[in-house]
Amino acid sequence: ICHSKAVADEIMRRFDLSASRISVVYPGLGELFRNALENPEPVNKDGYILYVGTCTARKNVNLLIEAYKLLTDQGVKNQLALLVNGPEKCKAEMFRYAARIGIPAERILILEKKDPAELVEIYRKASVFAFPSLYEGFGLPLIEASAIGLPVVALNRSTMPEVLGGTGVLVDEPKPESFARGLSTALRLVHNRADETALMARKQAARYRWVDAVEITMEILERAANS
Repeated sequence: ICHSKAVADEIMRRFDLSASRISVVYPGLGELFRNALENPEPVNKDGYILYVGTCTARKNVNLLIEAYKLLTDQGVKNQLALLVNGPEKCKAEMFRYAARIGIPAERILILEKKDPAELVEIYRKASVFAFPSLYEGFGLPLIEASAIGLPVVALNRSTMPEVLGGTGVLVDEPKPESFARGLSTALRLVHNRADETALMARKQAARYRWVDAVEITMEILERAANS
């Protein structure tokens, strides 16, 4: 059982398995975000550019920081907000790296989440969600941001195109200049086509339901037990 078709294809190639031995079961949107989906609010056009995730190497957060530096050079006023799960020294290093490449301290927000319900409000204060990850098995933050109606900027690789399903802004090259252009495009969408962009994102997020995941998983297990 795999969380995405991208991972299923990779497993079939790597282990030379037939498609009949692989099933795809997508995760679901959490209850708090499904409530937010059913009670939408306008996207904050002047909010920050948000990243939510860990600080592991594959998450590629330095790419986002470098791209954000290019945006500040172009006059973009939105702050960059990082909600990072990981050691404090990792968060501090990100902050130091931002300072080292010339981003003023007041432009970077290192966020903390004390309660799960706070996460929805953190997303709602954003204009754009940035996800520079190089590889994901699925990428729950992608659908969390989409449920809020945010345009997601992500790399055009791994599971990101599959999970976003034609919404958001996909960046072909993992380079600061390319990612900065993607962020600029997303910011323009928020200012010029906010309602349309948010509606598409929310429709995509609504596809991911835990009740479906449970039902499909039970069907797979029953078939396996009876085979």
